[in-house]
Amino acid sequence: MFGDLIMWLNLLGMLNLLEAMKEHKVQNLVFSGSCTVYGHPEKIPVSEEEVVGSVKNPYGRTKLYCEEIMQDVVQAHPEFNMISLRYFNPIGAHPSGEMGEDPKKINANIVPFLGEVAIGHAEKFTVFGDDYDTPDGTCIRDYTHIMDLAEGHVLAMKKLENERVGWRAYNLGIGKGLSVKEIIDAFEEASGRKIKTAVVERRPFNIDAPKVMADPGRAMAELDYVPKCTDPVQMCCNTNQPFEECIEKVLQKNLAMSESKTVLLTGGAGYIGSHCALVLLQHGYNVVVVDNLANSFGSEDGTRAFSLDRVQKLTGKPIAFHNVDLCNRNELFKIFDEHSIDAVIHFAGHKSVQRSLYQPFDYYENNIMALLNLLRAMEAHKVRNIVFSGSSTVYGQTGKVPVNEDDHIGARNPYGRTKLFCEQIMQDVLRAYPEFNMISLRYFNPIGAHESGEIGEDSKKPCVNILPCLAEAAIGHVETFAILGNDYDTPDGTCIRDYTHVMDLADGHVLAMKKLENEHLGWDVFNMGIGRGISVKELVDAFQEASGKKINAVIGERRPFQIDAPKMFTDPSKAIRELGYKPKCTDPVEMCT
Repeated sequence: MFGDLIMWLNLLGMLNLLEAMKEHKVQNLVFSGSCTVYGHPEKIPVSEEEVVGSVKNPYGRTKLYCEEIMQDVVQAHPEFNMISLRYFNPIGAHPSGEMGEDPKKINANIVPFLGEVAIGHAEKFTVFGDDYDTPDGTCIRDYTHIMDLAEGHVLAMKKLENERVGWRAYNLGIGKGLSVKEIIDAFEEASGRKIKTAVVERRPFNIDAPKVMADPGRAMAELDYVPKCTDPVQMCCNTNQPFEECIEKVLQKNLAMSESKTVLLTGGAGYIGSHCALVLLQHGYNVVVVDNLANSFGSEDGTRAFSLDRVQKLTGKPIAFHNVDLCNRNELFKIFDEHSIDAVIHFAGHKSVQRSLYQPFDYYENNIMALLNLLRAMEAHKVRNIVFSGSSTVYGQTGKVPVNEDDHIGARNPYGRTKLFCEQIMQDVLRAYPEFNMISLRYFNPIGAHESGEIGEDSKKPCVNILPCLAEAAIGHVETFAILGNDYDTPDGTCIRDYTHVMDLADGHVLAMKKLENEHLGWDVFNMGIGRGISVKELVDAFQEASGKKINAVIGERRPFQIDAPKMFTDPSKAIRELGYKPKCTDPVEMCT
C-alpha cells in the first residue's frame, strides 16, 4: 500500500485543473474515478447509491475527496458539468498489441505482473491470501477491458455535450466477478505460459475486500454503455508486453523521538495561535512562529506581528517570527534549516465556514497545500510531533449531542472537509512513516480573550465569529447584530453551540504537546469544549450583561446550504481523562468579559 504524500498531489492536480477550467470557461469534465471510494461494500454488486466513505487507503481517499471537491465546485459554480466514472479493475490492451499497460513504476496490477513472470523477469506471481470467503479463496473483482472503459469515457463526454447533469457518478464494469485464480488460469491459456505462483499473507491494513463487483445498470441506462469484452481469456490477450526492469521500493527508517523544546507555531500570529504562544512561553518552551499575516495585523515591512509583540511584552520572552506562506515550500524549508524544531502546532489556514462555500478553490488549495508542505518539511528534518488545529465541523450534522470522538464524521462544507481531509492525510502519512506522532484537537466554537485584553480576536477580515460581531455592534461600527435564524428546534429557536474560552484551548494544546513528548500515540483525536451548549440568544444576553451595552439584535434568515446544525456540543471526557484537560471558564458572562 502506497501511503506516501505524493498520493495527495492528486488533490492539488484536481484543484489546479478546475481553476484553469473556470478561468477559461471550460465547463465539461469527465473524471477518472475509482471503485475504491466504496471501501468494503456490504452489498454486491455495488450500485452508485452504495454509501461511500469507508475508504481503506490513501489512493481511494484522494478519489473520494476529488469527487467531493467537484461537487462543492458545482454548488458554488453551477455552470460546471461533471461526471465521475468509477472504474472496477481495468485490464487488457488494444488488439494491435502496440499499446497497453507499460508503466515506469513497479507493476502493481495483475496482468503486467503475470506478464513479468511469463517472460522470466520475475520468478513467481504472488497471490495475497487464499483464505477469503470466496469459492476458491482468492479475491473476486470486476475486471473490465480497457477498450470498454475508453468507450465509456466517450459516451460520458457525449452525455455532457447533450445534457446538463451538474454532477453524476457512474460505475464502469462488466457486472460479474472473476477471482485472482480465474485470471491466472485465463492468462496461462491466453499466453501459453505456465505461471509459477506463491500464496502469501493478505495485504496489510485490511485493504482488500473479498468481493467487489459493479452494478453497471445506471451507465447502461443513461450512457448506453455496453461492455463488449467479458471473457477472461480474451481480456488477457495482447497484454503480455515485456517490461525491461522494475524499481525497488525504498525502505523507511524508524527514528527515535526526541523531547520537545522548541515549538513551531504555524498561523501563530492569529487568534488561537497567539494565545497558545503565550501559554507555551509560560511553560518554558521556545516559540518560532510562521505566519503570512493574511489575517493578522503587522508592520508595513512585514517583519513584525503586532499580536506577537504584545505576547512578548506580557511574557518578557522572545519569539522568532517569520512572515512566510506555508504554500511556499522553499521558504518553509529554510525556517526548518535555521531553527532546531522539535515539534509543530499547526494553526495556519483559511477558517470561515461561510466563506468556504463561495471560495472552495482557495480553501482546498491553501489548507491542503499548507499541510502537505509542512509534513514534507517535518519529515525531511526528522520532526515527528505535531498537534493539528482540527474542528468540530468534521462531524457535520450528527443529530446526536453531546458529540464524542467515535461519532460518525461527515463534513458538510468545504472548510470542514479540508479539516477532515487534513486529518486523513495525517493518518495516511503516519501509516507510511510510523515514527510520526500526531494529535488533532477538534475545537467547538472558540471565544474570549486573554484577561489582560492585550491579545484577542483581531482579524483583518470582516468578522464572522459571534463575539467580534457583537463587539462591532456594541461600539457602533455596525447598527445591528444579525441572528441567523430563530426557528431551530431549540428552546429559544436559536442555534446552540459549545463555546470554549480561548485560554482553555491554549492550555489544551500544551497538554497535547506534553502527551506527545511522553508517549508515542501514533494518531489520536480529542474534542475541546466545555461539554454543554449555549444558544446564540443566551450569548447575546451574556454579552450585554458583561459589556453593559444594549445590542440591537435582529432576526435574519438561516445561512444557506443548511450549514448550521440546531445543536452542537461536545463530550470532552476523553480529553479530560487522557490529557488532564479541564476547562476553567464555563460561564457565558465570564467568556464575554
